[in-house]
Amino acid sequence: MKVCLINPPTSRAQDEVFFPMGLITVGSVLRENGVAAELVDFDLQLRLHPELRDGFSKFQDFARDEIAGRDAEAFGISSICSNFPFAFELAELIREEHPNAKIVMGGPQPSSVAPESMAYCPAIDAIVVGEGELTFLELLRSDWSPSALAKIQGLCYRAEDGIRLSEPRPLIEDLDTLPFPDFSLVDVEEYRKHSCSLALLEAGRGCPFRCNFCSTAEMWVRKYRVKSPARIAEEMRRLHHKFGMSYISLTHDNFSTSPKYLRKFCHYFIDNGLQGFTWNASARTDTLKIDDLDLMQRAGCRGVFFGVDSGSKRVQDLIDKHLDLEEYKLILGETVKRGISAISSFILGFAEETHEDLNATIELGLWSKYAGSGEVQFHRLAPLASTKIYAQHFKDLNYSPVVSDISFIIFPEASVLQKIQANPRLFSSYFEVPLPLVRDLDLFCFSNFYHALVNDIGASLYWYLKKTGKTPIEFYQEWYSQNREAEYTQLLKKPYVLDTVAECF
Repeated sequence: MKVCLINPPTSRAQDEVFFPMGLITVGSVLRENGVAAELVDFDLQLRLHPELRDGFSKFQDFARDEIAGRDAEAFGISSICSNFPFAFELAELIREEHPNAKIVMGGPQPSSVAPESMAYCPAIDAIVVGEGELTFLELLRSDWSPSALAKIQGLCYRAEDGIRLSEPRPLIEDLDTLPFPDFSLVDVEEYRKHSCSLALLEAGRGCPFRCNFCSTAEMWVRKYRVKSPARIAEEMRRLHHKFGMSYISLTHDNFSTSPKYLRKFCHYFIDNGLQGFTWNASARTDTLKIDDLDLMQRAGCRGVFFGVDSGSKRVQDLIDKHLDLEEYKLILGETVKRGISAISSFILGFAEETHEDLNATIELGLWSKYAGSGEVQFHRLAPLASTKIYAQHFKDLNYSPVVSDISFIIFPEASVLQKIQANPRLFSSYFEVPLPLVRDLDLFCFSNFYHALVNDIGASLYWYLKKTGKTPIEFYQEWYSQNREAEYTQLLKKPYVLDTVAECF
């Protein structure tokens, strides 16, 4: 069976292009097992043909031609929350052009709402739920009969009596058994033209922590797994040989989960003289020790992403994050001291937040910039369907399609917006949780305001607020009221053209 893997449009024009590493991993498994696989990336096509962003109908015509020209017998569409609406649109186009083809969805978003997705889109024949490589391969080898589908673990499928979910598939215990990525599925050099950094190395999967807003923990059933240091080193060698890369991002939700593994990894790179390869990774500050930072720096670590999420101890506990914020400050300072660049990320918009909590988060973000964090991020909460936060608030979600910066409307056509608004269960990331304690504050504008300023004048603004005794909310409200309401409210309502805000200062 010949298979066409599809990445729907995902990125905004000003973003780095999204690299479909998940589909490449799936395609590599298929090819290793004798399945002819190709990959069509509509996100990259939008970058190569920017005129396609002019209207949804123009993109549809282009996509239809691309799909019609494929002779695949099965199509596999991978989706995350930001491209989910268009994954369905592509499934329907495929069904129109290839009425006898099998259409399968997979990825984090359809996995979290699999039965609902199949009910919503009759064009879909099956959804691979969770980790997809082995499930998809087994599905392609089956005869697609209901009895055969029922035996495939990790599958949502259509049976004679309705939509059914099979039993979950056990996770791949040893990630080293996955084939090396087959990058011939795409033109990596084209991606490099549109991205300063590409996530080409999946170091592992899963995080055992229980943050109640995080969907990836549910995707991997909170089971932490990593590739061996030797396997990661070999993937680095291949990337260097093929693409000349020596600074590589290690993709993992929390690479520092196991201090024992982290030390083993670092010692392997030091002992084998691999410090010529430099790398970055994600970490929690409560899983790092100062001595580990020394080891990481010697092993080639040059960047760490810290998901802090809130500067309020009260909110830390409410969202089941439970970071010690003083410990975060210590680790951030020691990280920067060792020449390791840090990114500090925060989230605004938790339902229980008060003015005091919001002030605390902005203050910690500004302090982080002052303390040397290379980049500070303020994001808006997206209530993803598989999370506890969604379960707590799904009856009260408010439609707000530009609230979250992880889900955005690439084609803001009325027909698309109507479908999203009518289906909060499927498209929950385009909604917001109720914010009863901060109703007097336009949190959307507030978060965009500080997101625009923090990396330009964050350190100076931190000291200014300290000197004047103003809170971040007071400073924002003062700025907002100084004869700028009409002009700058409109600016702040456009969340992706915010560089202009900094020019006000």
